[in-house]
Amino acid sequence: MISSHQIKAARALIDWSQQDLAEAIEVSLPTLRNIEKGGDAKLDTLRKIQSTLELNGIEFGVNDGVKRRSTVLKTLEGQEGYWKFYDDVYETIKKSGGEILVSNVDEREFDKWLGNRWEIQKNRMMDLSKEQDFSIRILVKEGDRHFTVPEYAEYKWTPQDRFSEIPFYVYGNKLAIILFEPDNVSISVIDNPKIANAYKKQFNVMWDQAIVIPKDQQKAQGKHEPS
Repeated sequence: MISSHQIKAARALIDWSQQDLAEAIEVSLPTLRNIEKGGDAKLDTLRKIQSTLELNGIEFGVNDGVKRRSTVLKTLEGQEGYWKFYDDVYETIKKSGGEILVSNVDEREFDKWLGNRWEIQKNRMMDLSKEQDFSIRILVKEGDRHFTVPEYAEYKWTPQDRFSEIPFYVYGNKLAIILFEPDNVSISVIDNPKIANAYKKQFNVMWDQAIVIPKDQQKAQGKHEPS
């Protein structure tokens, strides 16, 4: 298991404060400070710290070794993994702002796997939009009117013959490829600016060729919205 020295070194490598890490793993700041001082920590908390830092580009080695990977590939599985993915999206945008680009989306699947966390995700992103400069553009299949977050995202339609069943998600320097299956979801997150930029360019070409959806049709119609 990782040591207090590794935790502090890892934070420094990704320029995270103690508050940043405490919020990301959902513990109090005094609790994290105690851990970094070498105090007792629950095994589950240490595992959560390690997985969060690894997701953000840290590699831990023996003898208190810590380094930042040039390219990070992390795979998340199931509903808990899906929640962790959205936590990472939130934390990344909270820190750096920028664009979120989402393509090949059927938001019914997003609703399904977010489950009871849907409102949490929506509300915290709406709150974040008041303090951080970011934008969201989403490409859905031509004719699909299931829009879950038109309050803070812009939608366009991808022509049906160009629509793929595999969504990709670009945020910060990260690219996520999402595979939905009947009983599982897996998300592969690649942390590499060159790869992320390549997909941004691809998305922008698709966006320019996409069908504009009339504003009066971009109304929230997700399953969590009142009818």
